Parts: sequence; C-alpha cells; structure tokens
Amino acid sequence: MMDFSTQMSNNITHLADGIRVYAAHREDAMRHESLAREQCHWIQANEREKIQRDEALEREKLQKQEAMELRQ
Repeated sequence: MMDFSTQMSNNITHLADGIRVYAAHREDAMRHESLAREQCHWIQANEREKIQRDEALEREKLQKQEAMELRQ
C-alpha cells in the first residue's frame, strides 16, 4: 500500500502532466486561430483586389465606349 507522500507525489505528477497537455492544446489552438485569421485577411485582400480590377476594367470599357461615341 502506498504511503501518503507517494500518493501526493503521484497526484502532483498527474496534475502536472494534465497541465502540460492543456498548455500544448491551447498553444495549438492559438496557432490555428492565428493561421485562420491570416487566411481570412488574405482572402479579403484578394477579394478587394478583384473588385478593384473589375472596376478598372469597367471604367476602361466605358471610356472606350465614350471615345467611340465621340468619333461618330
């Protein structure tokens, strides 16, 4: 049968192991959150660039159309 100090030592060791596992999981979760945030920013930037390209193409199209109308 284990004495009190051995049992306490085992309990503390078990608790420390649990804390280490929790910390590792928390670190992983924070890393995933950071990656997700970065990916979201990247997607938003790409969407903004696409909108700007589309708007520029539309302006160019309208300018060409106006130039054609002025020639006629």
